[in-house]
Amino acid sequence: MNPAVSLFKFFASLKLAIFLLLALALVFAAGTFIESAYGTEAAQLVVYQSFWMSLLLILLALNVAAAALDRLPWKTKHVGFVITHAGIILILAGSLVTRAYGVEGQIAVQEGETAGRMILSDALLHLFSEDSNVPRSLPLPKRAFSWEGREVLDSNLALLRYYPKASRQEKIEASSNGPAGLRVILQSSFMKVEEWLILDDPQRQRINLGPAELRFSREKISSPKESGGGGFLEFQLESSLIQLPVEENVSKTLPLKGTPYRVTLLRILKDAVVEKGELVDRSEAWNNPACELILEGKGIREKHTVFSKYPDFPTLHGLKPGPAGIRIFYHRPEEGDETKNELRFVWQEGQTPFYQVRKGGGVSEGPVRLGEEYQTGWMDFKFRVEDYFPHTRLISRFHEEPVSSQAEEYLSAVEIELSRQGEKKSFWLGQGDTQSAALGGRTFQIIYGMKTKPLGFRITLKDFRVENYPGTGRPAGFESDVTVKDDSTGTVREVNIRMNQPLRYRGYKVFQSGYQQPEGEPEISIFTVAKDPGIPVKYGGAFVLIGGILTMFYTRRFSTREDHQLIVLKKGTGLC
Repeated sequence: MNPAVSLFKFFASLKLAIFLLLALALVFAAGTFIESAYGTEAAQLVVYQSFWMSLLLILLALNVAAAALDRLPWKTKHVGFVITHAGIILILAGSLVTRAYGVEGQIAVQEGETAGRMILSDALLHLFSEDSNVPRSLPLPKRAFSWEGREVLDSNLALLRYYPKASRQEKIEASSNGPAGLRVILQSSFMKVEEWLILDDPQRQRINLGPAELRFSREKISSPKESGGGGFLEFQLESSLIQLPVEENVSKTLPLKGTPYRVTLLRILKDAVVEKGELVDRSEAWNNPACELILEGKGIREKHTVFSKYPDFPTLHGLKPGPAGIRIFYHRPEEGDETKNELRFVWQEGQTPFYQVRKGGGVSEGPVRLGEEYQTGWMDFKFRVEDYFPHTRLISRFHEEPVSSQAEEYLSAVEIELSRQGEKKSFWLGQGDTQSAALGGRTFQIIYGMKTKPLGFRITLKDFRVENYPGTGRPAGFESDVTVKDDSTGTVREVNIRMNQPLRYRGYKVFQSGYQQPEGEPEISIFTVAKDPGIPVKYGGAFVLIGGILTMFYTRRFSTREDHQLIVLKKGTGLC
């Protein structure tokens, strides 16, 4: 027999169909077991999104197509059979289209803010270096389970370990360089808080405890009038710190004393938002203060936008550190700060910090002696400083956790090795972390982030609402009022998104999937965004399949009639 004919008969055979159906049944059983034991993400990576799963679906489609073609020339009784097989092929084709081109991600939008990109589940390492204006984005292979080995990602980076789920364990210890840090214990008859405060660290120099605040600062407590109403800019260099009042210096060019640099303050924005790709001032309320400035000197010209409430905003968005290497912060006293209870430790060069306690409008202060207790005057609260280091370093370690865990505080973590000119350093990064390292005479910055994708339109969250079950704090439902803007078409739509009522636009479905309610800050609505170009094909295949089944019932009489005519013909010719 011709090899091509033999191959066709193999693909059209019932034996292959039975084998493929049994194989798929076993695969789905294994997927169900993995999902129950290790979670949905592990099942997706190991089974449902695997290469061999796609191969099984392709083989099944070829088997169904070959079985239909094997009946050529088709007769009336074959019509339902052929239509049914065409429906199965369409459903399988739609599934393959979904696997190849389907997209799913998340968007988190704060009330009053706008988002136009969704975060995908694909992890990336962004690598910046001093000698390159273009960052390198290195994809990390998806893995369902923990992995250990050595995988070269780039000429400077190698992956050593990966944990899909990990808990962060941090330790602060004394160092020969780095910012100052102190460990303070604040306690009363009904609570106890123990925290490390790190000088000049945006996340650790200030801790909000609701009615009171802990802070480690270079500046003493001052009233808004003393700090200049509009606040001040802080320029942190390696060996010095320079402060400039903002409000009275707008549109002025000022030198940074002791440095070759000068600063031009362009404008202050009270409520900064991005509209149509530009930063604008939305209102007169101090909701999101920002300052635009230009830093010049030594042949360098950098334009910066510094946000008072989000000092690490540029780092989070992956911007390359400026060549000047100067960290800039915009400090502005918030409304009500002058009366809020505060425990502040004020840094002193070569000495132990002194403390200041604000209660209402009054301020008391004194020297800090390690281990000694002091009264705050807030009910029966007392505090003591257990440790103080002039220089500290933060060491992060990650403990592997079960991949099936749904704990929100767990995150993926990687151990990577940075190398250059024979020097090597290894360190851990949790998802969202940034690490800087000097190696081989060059400074690198590595960010462990996630891949993003533009939507092609923007979503502005106007209002978010939660409805609780009566008499409980359990949410019965939540919804978001959003504005959809599409600059390419000029479309502006007001839409309400709620559970089981998604937004449908440009092939995307935007579902209300969660929310966050940070204390003292606007609420955050979390949307799941999905685009599945295979849905029309799968729906079409389902309708064709149903039509084929109905047609098979209708054409059965033709099959019976043709069989009867064949028997009569055989009897007449003496063949039966």
